[in-house]
Amino acid sequence: MPRHFYGLTNLNFRSATSLPLNSPRRFRAQELSKDDARQAFSTFDEWAGKFSHRVKIEHADVVAADGYLRRLDLTLRTPDALHIAITQRLGIPLVTFDEKMETAARQLGTQIAVASV
Repeated sequence: MPRHFYGLTNLNFRSATSLPLNSPRRFRAQELSKDDARQAFSTFDEWAGKFSHRVKIEHADVVAADGYLRRLDLTLRTPDALHIAITQRLGIPLVTFDEKMETAARQLGTQIAVASV
């Protein structure tokens, strides 16, 4: 079964890897070389091409995410709210290493898949 992912997933991966290299957190901290970062992008792109299915962000996802962000009992950032809204619309589990996002997703009734390294 293909994994679903969308442009936001790709952007989050690139952000976590911290490119472009003119303002990277990990590169500046010398945790990742330019070559390693480029290799990580290449590996991710290869994986995504083989094992995932791109999904578009829909207006309904933005509306749902806005509703989550307006809830004062949740601690969510905009990208996290969008991820949760999209997984709910698709009826697929959310995979995350972010504990705050997982907690908020559970409060919203989102199915969670356990992520491991």
